[in-house]
Amino acid sequence: MKFKRCVFKFFGPPVAVGMFLWLTGCSCPSHHGGPIASSKDLLEGGKKVPPAFARGFTVWRWVGVKKEIGEPCPTVDGIEPIPDECCVSTYASQDKPDPDQDKRCTEGSGWKTCHMFGAFENSALALRAYCLYQHRGQDPDLKIIDKLIQTNKLADLGPDAMAVGGMATPNLTELSWKTYQSEFLHKAGQAKLQRPEKPKQRVRLAILDTAATRTATQHPENHPGRSRHGYTLVRMARELLCNLEGDPEQCLAQVSTRLALPYIAFDRETHKPIHKDTLEGGYFGTIGDLAQALREEIADWRKTDRTERLVLNLSVAWHPVFGGTESHPDRMPPNVKAVYEALEEAS
Repeated sequence: MKFKRCVFKFFGPPVAVGMFLWLTGCSCPSHHGGPIASSKDLLEGGKKVPPAFARGFTVWRWVGVKKEIGEPCPTVDGIEPIPDECCVSTYASQDKPDPDQDKRCTEGSGWKTCHMFGAFENSALALRAYCLYQHRGQDPDLKIIDKLIQTNKLADLGPDAMAVGGMATPNLTELSWKTYQSEFLHKAGQAKLQRPEKPKQRVRLAILDTAATRTATQHPENHPGRSRHGYTLVRMARELLCNLEGDPEQCLAQVSTRLALPYIAFDRETHKPIHKDTLEGGYFGTIGDLAQALREEIADWRKTDRTERLVLNLSVAWHPVFGGTESHPDRMPPNVKAVYEALEEAS
């Protein structure tokens, strides 16, 4: 399958991901095993992670990589397998969540597991190895995680990290934002952009950020949400791509949103559903959330119209102490490697 790829990634404090992907293909990197530290050591981050940053690790959410890709997600007593659909379509493009799915996926307490990227259909081989372990209720028992490690069925395991935020300069004053806006549009080439009446090829520009998931026909540009970061990206894209002076619906690309940063608050010890807002969006998310959002956007594109090009925009970042600057993907923590491999599938 042919693909065009234009990726811009740079690593530094923080690890930043600013990229566009034109996709019609995939690739599948490999995994390798190795000794896994105890849950306590993993949550402390070893010598690499200062204590203040280690507070970003989630006690209640872990990402594992199976040794045997074709096997179910490993379990022990105290970990209940749940349907793989509970790991995907969390942020469906609709005004109201599906109550039936919400009930199926939220009943009961304790440790639950499912494949992080859902069912195996049409997914890259590498993504099939990922398992999500999430605790519902109070006081996650980490002894169960240590028992899971001792099964030796996982090549890697680590806590997720509430570490992803939008890349932006905050607090622009009323006196300066219009100047910056005009300068940006000028430098980005708005004046030279040609807007044909009917584009030769359909393009879907998906912005994975703080804005709730909406298709272009649901007009994400009309929904500011909690954080203005994702909303601002949508407005910027439309100003560059749409004929706002004439027909506002005449655009070179259809702009949609995919919620990747759904959290409005964070409790390291306990997963609290009220901390996540899938209808109005959030302010930040875990690294694993970003990986899942990437996979869900690709899967949704494949189900709709494969004749259109998909362009992914990620204007998000996390601090390098959580991983991403390693010399090889196999050295990355599982949640960071999941983002890498989701991007590999996209390419």
